Amino acid sequence: MKRNWLITLVLLTVLVGFTGLAGAQGGPPGNHPGHGQWGGPPAGPMGGGGDFHRLLHMLRMTNNLDVTDEQIEQIEGILENARPQLEALGEQLRTQGEAWREANDPAVFDEAAARQFAESQAALRADMMTQHMQTRAAVLSILTPEQRENLEQIRADRRGNCGEGGHPKGRRGKRPH
Repeated sequence: MKRNWLITLVLLTVLVGFTGLAGAQGGPPGNHPGHGQWGGPPAGPMGGGGDFHRLLHMLRMTNNLDVTDEQIEQIEGILENARPQLEALGEQLRTQGEAWREANDPAVFDEAAARQFAESQAALRADMMTQHMQTRAAVLSILTPEQRENLEQIRADRRGNCGEGGHPKGRRGKRPH
């Protein structure tokens, strides 16, 4: 059971995609319908936007992949190597966002400053996305062809069970705007 949780944690981190860092720039707190305090998805049972359900799904998936202890060690090494870069990029996004909010009056629009901020954020996000894709490719290269095929089948089955907006069919209706 402990091994399954470890496998789940590793694959969740890679396949779901460093979601905590990807949204690291944050935003002003507020009451946004359908969103958490910082404008992200509403908190799920484990304090994240549905992370508990993804975790359960990943646990079921790892049983089907039959990942070895050696593969787990290799995956952990890849993730440990990627973590410092991703954390640094996330911190840069946060710092830039905070500086932007402190330095700019929302009642006065400065197009040149807005474009410069948007371009710097886009460059950091591109770096983060590239690092994530590189890490994901490294992890997937550790899986056997059969494991990758099984993973793709599981992901295809999961996509087939999704309705509008990527939510599981029958779980959510359309949200009021």
